[in-house]
Amino acid sequence: MNCTAVFEDEEASREIDGIPTIDATGHTEVTDTSVEPTCETDGKTAGSHCSVCNTVITEQTIIPKLNHNWSEWEITAEPTQTDEGIKTRECKNGCGTKEAEKIPVLKFSIKYENEKAVVTVPEDSTYTVIFAAYDDSGKLLSVSAKDVPFVKGENEPIEPQNFNASGKVKVTLWDSLKGMKPLCAADGN
Repeated sequence: MNCTAVFEDEEASREIDGIPTIDATGHTEVTDTSVEPTCETDGKTAGSHCSVCNTVITEQTIIPKLNHNWSEWEITAEPTQTDEGIKTRECKNGCGTKEAEKIPVLKFSIKYENEKAVVTVPEDSTYTVIFAAYDDSGKLLSVSAKDVPFVKGENEPIEPQNFNASGKVKVTLWDSLKGMKPLCAADGN
């Protein structure tokens, strides 16, 4: 008996020439499912591999994560002169992500200097500026009202029309488009 002999049976009773060959059965292909990308994670294309030997047959490739697709801002709480407002938006990709931002308190101011008013407003709109002059007893001497389209921020000084600024002057800013409500005032001489 030869030390390198090959036998056909387990009892080593029938010696054969060489090692028999077995035909390859081929890969047993299994599908690797695709994964859709989200706003937070990458996705993958579909692929496949052999379930017997784990050889990759069709490689999966990375699909980059999505960017948020934001809706328009929606004001969910209007700001007032005393309270901040809130605006929100959400991602339209269906990931459930929402954002909220504060809207600053509305700030109106008016200064009366050199017979002119300098007005600061929080948003573009038309406002009414009323100039009123009073004597020492509080009697109204002169009045002038003017609708003015202002832009957000401090505006150029405005002058009253047909107004006698003798006595004590009070200048008032009114919201003329929302029910004529007073927004701020300034006193001057």
